[in-house]
Amino acid sequence: MGTLVAGPPGTVIGGAIGGIVTNTLTWAGEEVSNRLLSRREHHRVSTVVELARIRIQERLAQGDQPRTDGFFEKDQTGRSNADEIYEGVLLKAKNEYQEKKLPFLSNLSANIGFHDDVPPVLANYIVELCERLSYRQFCLLSIAGRQETLPIYNLLPFPNTEDAAIESLRLEILDMLGKVFDTQDIKYDEHIFPLTSVGKMLYELLELNQIPAEDNQMIKDYLMTFQAERSARWGVNEGSQQKPTI
Repeated sequence: MGTLVAGPPGTVIGGAIGGIVTNTLTWAGEEVSNRLLSRREHHRVSTVVELARIRIQERLAQGDQPRTDGFFEKDQTGRSNADEIYEGVLLKAKNEYQEKKLPFLSNLSANIGFHDDVPPVLANYIVELCERLSYRQFCLLSIAGRQETLPIYNLLPFPNTEDAAIESLRLEILDMLGKVFDTQDIKYDEHIFPLTSVGKMLYELLELNQIPAEDNQMIKDYLMTFQAERSARWGVNEGSQQKPTI
């Protein structure tokens, strides 16, 4: 992967502190890329580095200031917290076969360098969580973050043994409860799923408001179809259901 900015890793472009963000990311990209990668893996890493570089430059042009809490400072081993986090994101990107997630991993790479309120231990957790969440779960988080409705009132309480596809969606939603969906404040009758503090941070850092509306709509249409079929077949409606016990 070619160098994305002039100068060796760790230099400050034009004396600007913002160059540290870009150069640290570039170093991590080259560190990962210098390992034995397949052509596809190389493409994924390069994509995330390039998109993140563009986003960093956008934020600097807007006047946003990189974090100054020591995130980019080297320790006695010669590594910084930024080195560790960026390398972690790019290693996840290397193996990410759901390539629709890559632009959002690039947003994470870019934005983490501007957030003093995300300590390294939280940043590491977010990186791991991003790996575990599917693109469909990114979409669910995007819908909830936009405070749009998720029509799943009749989906959560009971498993669906007849439709493995809808059951897989149900299980993905259940997996998000308590992690990114706040179970204390869910308004089941209004189909509103508030986010936990981690969920809000994910939504912001990954900029999940950028997920294409059509991807979110496909999930909502699928759920609406399920609700209609369930009501028609079994006479189940929202008024006849109790709140799910989570």
